[in-house]
Amino acid sequence: MNELSENGLNISRPVSVWNKDISLEPRKFLQGIGKMVIEGVCQDWSDLGSAAVDTLDALGLARKPGDLAWLLIYRSLAAALFDLVKNSSDLFRNRPDEEQLKALSTRFEEQMGRAEVTITPKFFNWPGDLSLLKDLQGPLRDWLQGLGAQQTDAEQITCRLPDYFVFALHETWRKAPQDYAALSQHFDSPFTRATDEVLSWQLYKQWLQRQVSERMFEEAFGVEKVYVPLRAYYEEKEQDEERGPELAPQRDAGQRIVVDLESEFRNWLDNFAAGPAVRFISGGPGSGKSTFAKIFAARIARETDIPCLYIPLHLFDAADNLTDAMERHIRNNRFLSGNPLDAKEGKDRLLLIFDGLDELALQGKAASEVANNFVDEVLRRIQEYKSQGLHRQVIITGRTIAVQEVAAKLREHRQITHVLPYFVAEEEREEYSDPDKLLTADQRQLWWQQYGTAAGKGYAGLPAELAREHLAEITAQPLLNYLVALSYDRKTIEFSDETTLNQIYADLIRAVYCRQYEEGGRVSACTGGLEEKDFIRVLEEIALAVWHGDGRTATVAGIRAKCKSGGIERYLERFQEGAKAGVTRLLTAFYFRQSDSRQDGDPTFEFTHKSFGEYLTALRIVRVLRQMEKQRRRRQEDPDDGWSEKEALQHWTGFSAITEMDKDLLRFISNEFRAMTQEELLDLQAMVCGLLSYTINQGLPFPEDFKDKGFKEHLHLAQNAEEALLAVHFHIAELTKEVSRLDLESRVAFGEWIRRVNGLGDCADWLGFLDLSDYYLPTQNFYNANFTTCNFKKIWLHSTLLVNANLGGAQLENALLFRVNFEHANLEGANLKNAILIDANLRNAKLEGANLEGANLDGAILTGTILEKKER
Repeated sequence: MNELSENGLNISRPVSVWNKDISLEPRKFLQGIGKMVIEGVCQDWSDLGSAAVDTLDALGLARKPGDLAWLLIYRSLAAALFDLVKNSSDLFRNRPDEEQLKALSTRFEEQMGRAEVTITPKFFNWPGDLSLLKDLQGPLRDWLQGLGAQQTDAEQITCRLPDYFVFALHETWRKAPQDYAALSQHFDSPFTRATDEVLSWQLYKQWLQRQVSERMFEEAFGVEKVYVPLRAYYEEKEQDEERGPELAPQRDAGQRIVVDLESEFRNWLDNFAAGPAVRFISGGPGSGKSTFAKIFAARIARETDIPCLYIPLHLFDAADNLTDAMERHIRNNRFLSGNPLDAKEGKDRLLLIFDGLDELALQGKAASEVANNFVDEVLRRIQEYKSQGLHRQVIITGRTIAVQEVAAKLREHRQITHVLPYFVAEEEREEYSDPDKLLTADQRQLWWQQYGTAAGKGYAGLPAELAREHLAEITAQPLLNYLVALSYDRKTIEFSDETTLNQIYADLIRAVYCRQYEEGGRVSACTGGLEEKDFIRVLEEIALAVWHGDGRTATVAGIRAKCKSGGIERYLERFQEGAKAGVTRLLTAFYFRQSDSRQDGDPTFEFTHKSFGEYLTALRIVRVLRQMEKQRRRRQEDPDDGWSEKEALQHWTGFSAITEMDKDLLRFISNEFRAMTQEELLDLQAMVCGLLSYTINQGLPFPEDFKDKGFKEHLHLAQNAEEALLAVHFHIAELTKEVSRLDLESRVAFGEWIRRVNGLGDCADWLGFLDLSDYYLPTQNFYNANFTTCNFKKIWLHSTLLVNANLGGAQLENALLFRVNFEHANLEGANLKNAILIDANLRNAKLEGANLEGANLDGAILTGTILEKKER
């Protein structure tokens, strides 16, 4: 048959004939991959596919376009198979011996050889549709099962072959375009005509596709297999201009309009001039915003001609102007070159997706400041590009609090979109305008169906045991719902109304550890024979290194240093290859992935999800608190043993001062406290109260390695450590219900201290359960403060701002409260007997159940005050 038709190359042959013509033997390559699996090493077997042909001219391939095209396909297929197996190596648990491997590889070669491959001009337009990829589904699945994969896992690995093949095809051509230059004479397609720049963008598009088909955590399948289209809402704001800026959070947010998130942003892309060029997606941790960003980027790249860049912000230097920062970022990208934002040489049409506004941080600089500066720069630059006629649009994702901090800058309609959970209870749906009735669907049912199919579990929907009202908060969130599924599959947790997220994480860590004893007691090198408690201890130290770093990543060297300072370096030495290789193995065994970035040539690792690090960091912090309490008891029993309060505070500062303890981390810490006994909690509360008293009276002592830092940095470090101490006290007292009396040297000491701490940061949430009676606290700013159950008897609070504050159940008997602003404050159940409220502003305050016997309300503003609970 003539290779060339009028329309170019058009030839069909069995694979065995193609291979014979250029002396290719797939079984040797397949055996090489199999040996890699058996031996557990990662040699670069992908080169085996091209080793059979050292030079093209020697075989006359330059004159045979059909053979040349087959060689390109074969090399790409070899690279794809290698990557598939390498990225799934932990799934091969029942590995064959060498004789079995030889038979497996020979059988695969025979089955592959019978497949017919037709190469036509259409191949390069749609390489993923190559019939060979479908023909290999069965043989590849059987081969993977022979290597030790379970049937369901083998099927999921096989499903990724087309994506891997197309990516490998682009990369193989790009690595050696001169080898295949003759093909461009016979194929007229965008692929063969492409310049280096176009090829690089095509390869980047395929990389985006790979991101959503890559394995999800430890699964054999990718996130696209279980992805549920997210719902979201934007606000139609109806602001009350008469209220002052201090009441901004109380303004009516207006209607919450529910939309399908992908449809919303596709419409925005299609109508560039109709909306803001920069839009934000806001959501809590694990709400699915990052997954949406990846899937949306992949789909836009595949289905449109709009160049799209997906950029995790923790890998982006946001300190410089946007154009220069982009140039540096692209310089470190293995696929792209140039600068797509350059006004002259860049892209006229471009979609930028910046993922993770909350992860922007610089050493010694507040993350919120970096995020604010970055948003200012993006808004300014994109507007500048727009004025030059360049159509560039930006999506920025971030945790709710990070987006809230920049919200004042975002004045355009629909500029912030808030992600909604899988499930919204019927009574909560009244808060939204949902014209398309999107919220009526419980998306958990669809997710569990898809998960059951992908994982081979056969779930028809959310299991009845998990359909509890108490668990709805967890199962409604995409990441947490998945973690629940993992624990549910293991059947080691009895899910109840008391189940916490910490229990689920603990179960997953145990699952990772226990893998080393699976399959006949074989001990895996990934945990090096460590006992479970030591394994967890190392993970805690890694989490601490990450928390003290940029919040997401840590280098192997940094982890080793942290383990050494924590006295546990000996654990790392138990790994067969020594400490450095041991760290790497442990990281890849747990929920980490290697990052593209390197520091001084040292590889960096990052948590696959930030909340894994938060949980492990919480364990480490609670361990520190237990250690401090243990040392306190020893000092009480023997003055020459244990730690003094100063030494305990120095230890605490070393842990808590470097990075702010945010609410997400505190949630995990609080859950750990819930697992303690009342006696343990009371002991901890007494210790923390004593340390707070010492800090307020004497000032915070710094450890020796902080002494060389400047005054401004000392203020920042003290702020973090003191606020963390206050937050820990609150979360303990919230469980014990005990009010702590600080032992202070003067009536004004607390007021002076809290003015500094509250002025620099935001500790107003943690002021509850304190006995502040008879203290002097005039003209303070306690906006939105939480003083629940505090003792304020005889306190001086005149002219203090307590707008929107929570004083529920507080003791305010005989308190001096003249000219205090209580607007919108919660005073339910508060004891205000004989309190002086002259000229106080109680507008819209809640006073149900409050005791106002003998209170002086002369000149007080009582408009809108609720003095008794209305009948419903």
